Amino acid sequence: MISAERRQETFSPEETREYAGGLASQISENSVVLLFGGIGCGKTEFAKGLAAGLGVKEYVTSPTFTILHEYAGNVPVHHFDLYRIKDYNEFLENGFLEIATETGITIIEWAERVPELMSYPTAVIVKIDKDNGKDDNYRRISVNTIWKE
Repeated sequence: MISAERRQETFSPEETREYAGGLASQISENSVVLLFGGIGCGKTEFAKGLAAGLGVKEYVTSPTFTILHEYAGNVPVHHFDLYRIKDYNEFLENGFLEIATETGITIIEWAERVPELMSYPTAVIVKIDKDNGKDDNYRRISVNTIWKE
């Protein structure tokens, strides 16, 4: 395994999904993908693309009100949204440790709500930013992770 940072600019939701889908084969099983970014920055679009790249055929939506959606793909995909979570303890009460140690990939939107996740041993950190000086669909994506060799 090697540590790496990748950066990408996308100019549409479709490009964001395509980029994330291309990363799927490079992310190690049991990784926890932490998505950081403000409202409307493209976290769910990234999650949709990553899930598709992992073989999920279902329509992927953000689990804002349910906290967790699970999907079957080439590996199980566990998709959390922490927007309504107050802290790490509440997150643990929602089964994170049990789910993160299962086979599959865990995707977490609003990871900044639980900063303790940054030190998770299999964390893949994805930061998505909009640039108000550019097109409304412009996104700058930074991925810090440990990649398969």
